[in-house]
Amino acid sequence: MDVNYKAGFAYCVLVLLIFGALVKEQARNFRGQANPSGMPIDFPVYYVAGTMVGTGAELYEVPEGDSSLRPYFVLYNVEPSSDAGKWAQSLGFRAVSPFLYPPLAALAMRPLTYFSPRLAVFLWRCFSGLLTLVSVYFIVATFARGNIWVSYVLALAGAFAFFPFVETVDLGQINALILVCWAIGIYLAVHRKFSSSAFFFALGTLLKLTPVLAVGVFVIRRQWKWVLSYLAWLLILTGLSVSLVGWQAHVTYVRRVLPSLSSGVPITENKSLAGLIQSLALGDVVVLNSENPKVLPLNLAAGVVAKALGALLYGGMLLFFYRRHKDQAALGAELAAVALLTLVISPIAWRHHYLVALIPLVYLWLPGTIPLKRWQLIALSAATLIIGTPFVDYAIVILRGNWRLLANSLQPLATLVVLALGIPWAPVSVQNDEVPGFRQGSSVALEESNVG
Repeated sequence: MDVNYKAGFAYCVLVLLIFGALVKEQARNFRGQANPSGMPIDFPVYYVAGTMVGTGAELYEVPEGDSSLRPYFVLYNVEPSSDAGKWAQSLGFRAVSPFLYPPLAALAMRPLTYFSPRLAVFLWRCFSGLLTLVSVYFIVATFARGNIWVSYVLALAGAFAFFPFVETVDLGQINALILVCWAIGIYLAVHRKFSSSAFFFALGTLLKLTPVLAVGVFVIRRQWKWVLSYLAWLLILTGLSVSLVGWQAHVTYVRRVLPSLSSGVPITENKSLAGLIQSLALGDVVVLNSENPKVLPLNLAAGVVAKALGALLYGGMLLFFYRRHKDQAALGAELAAVALLTLVISPIAWRHHYLVALIPLVYLWLPGTIPLKRWQLIALSAATLIIGTPFVDYAIVILRGNWRLLANSLQPLATLVVLALGIPWAPVSVQNDEVPGFRQGSSVALEESNVG
């Protein structure tokens, strides 16, 4: 038997063992899941929303009242008398939280509703693991040099131990679906499959909005074919969503849901810059796992500051990329940086949303991508541990006063550290064909694609 064949077979076995361990654990949970009432708190939201698609029921419930308190509706269950509440009870759920994602996300969950809630959560957890497995492959394939299999197995093992992934699977969240859109979209863009790449970014945008920030990178790189394809896919997918979910759901989402969440919320699980700025302005942070979490009215000025700072960070990053590289050499790495930035500048970025951080973290930890000094490796290690483990959240619960505020700021700051270490993402001194995520000769091809 050929040595390379043996090695490839061994790597495949390792990948299957890693994924099999996840399936085995979820099968054990499935056997212990007796009824819908004991399910993870987030999955019923998507299951109910998927069931409501096409029924004419009101998908979103946003309460009226004081705008400084309105964002806290995300903490509470919907009213039993609401459409979502009635559907939840008919499906066997005691209660359900508000649905906050764009309408297409509800449509994407529709196939799961053909199964019982108990079987659906098992399938969704396994599918989330499969999506993450695929995503890590495309991330490594985009940025790794030489034989990717060793890097892939190690990266996959790290990804499955990454706390945002663990929480995503445990809660039944949809972050793996967002991650795969980013990962495949970046891979296809680096390989100049711009129309296909645009489809995945458009799909990601209509599932969770934040991938829209990738457009700025393609604009400064003058990839008009990608931009036009993105707009076309956006129109097609929006038309599909409107036809199947209904126009009113889209209007409600834009007019009521988005404005209610746009200033962030000072909750420990919110790891965005907006949440941090709100907590610093208020001098405290809401701890959800206490018996009676206190509600802190939002500081409207802090919300404005957070939005301005987010716009400044995004615009500054694009300007930096444009001035740093005049060609397409670092396109993939720039998109990885933007993926991470979306977590920082989003009004709300729950801990499990940080599954997308696998893209820049895998990139930075791959051998030979960016030469880091010892102190930079120490900083990257610390930032990876803060983002990828729940230890900081344990400290937040225990600590009080300024120490709690300090602990609450660690994850957003760690994310900025990763960005600082990764920028410029590809040293100017290296040749184009040595840049991870860039293939020799592609600079000319990319420039020619602008004309075509």
